[in-house]
Amino acid sequence: IDKVTGELDKEFFDVYEAWHQDKMAQLNQPVGYMNGVDGFIDTSIQQFLTNSNGQNLVYSPLNVYMALAMLAEVTDGNSREQILELLGSESIDILRTQAQSVWNANYMDDGAVTSVLANSLWLNDDVKYIKKTMDNLTDYYYASSFSGKMGSDEYNNALQSWVNEQTGGLLKEQASGNEMRPDTILALVSPIHFRAKWGSEFPNNNPKKGLL
Repeated sequence: IDKVTGELDKEFFDVYEAWHQDKMAQLNQPVGYMNGVDGFIDTSIQQFLTNSNGQNLVYSPLNVYMALAMLAEVTDGNSREQILELLGSESIDILRTQAQSVWNANYMDDGAVTSVLANSLWLNDDVKYIKKTMDNLTDYYYASSFSGKMGSDEYNNALQSWVNEQTGGLLKEQASGNEMRPDTILALVSPIHFRAKWGSEFPNNNPKKGLL
C-alpha cells in the first residue's frame, strides 16, 4: 500500500492478480473429478488409522491414491479391475483423467504453501517396457522416469537422493532405508511434500503447553 495515497501499489497488484489467476486455473478441474475418490479416502483412512496401538500415525490418502493409480496403469486383467474398484473408478481411462485432475487440484508451490505429489518410475536396465505405458504414466500422473541396475548402490543412492530432494529433506531417515532388490522389475515411488504456514501467527510470547 502506498504510504502517501493509501492505494494498492500497481506493480504489487499486477503480480498478485497474475498469481491469483494461475491459482484459479490450477484449481479449475472438471465437475465431478472427485467422484469415487472421496469414497476411497473415507475407507482407506479407517483402514490405515484404526488400531494404531498407541502409535502416532500419519497418513496421506492422496499420496496412496496416486501410487495405486499408477499401479493400475502397469497391471491388467483382474489385478487392474480390483484396483479400479478400490479407487472408485469405472475404467482406466476415467482413472487417468481423475488422477491428472487430483494432481493439479492439489498442486501448490507459491512460497506460502508447498503441496507437490512427486511420482516416479524406477526401471530395470535388463527389462524392456511398453513405451505407451511409460508415456501414460508421464502424461497423466506426471511421473519422472529413471533407469539403472537394480540393487546397485549407485541406483539405490539415486533413489534416496531423489526422495530427499522431492520432500525438502524432511524424510532423510525414511529415505535412507529405500532400496531396490536385484530382482526388482519396476519400482513406483510416490512421495508428497506438504508444507504450509499458519493462517494466523502466534502472539509474540511463546505459546504455552496445555490441553486444547
